[in-house]
Amino acid sequence: MQPRRASSASGRHRQRRVPVQRLNTAAVKAPRTPDVRTKYEETGVNVGGNTPEEFAAIIKNAFDSAGRSIKAAQAAGVKFE
Repeated sequence: MQPRRASSASGRHRQRRVPVQRLNTAAVKAPRTPDVRTKYEETGVNVGGNTPEEFAAIIKNAFDSAGRSIKAAQAAGVKFE
């Protein structure tokens, strides 16, 4: 039996990235089909879509903003339980 070859971090990242890209492509494409888009518009849903990197940036920005708000509240004397 041959020893297992150690995989690199970039190799593991690339392996996880492929399914994420496929899932993202399908998730962005599906709501843009005419029948789904019509249903969404009837209910007032705004059809959008972005890349995983753009979504990660949105989430990071939200966490950063929340962190600043919490720090400002703590500096003002607010105590969290």
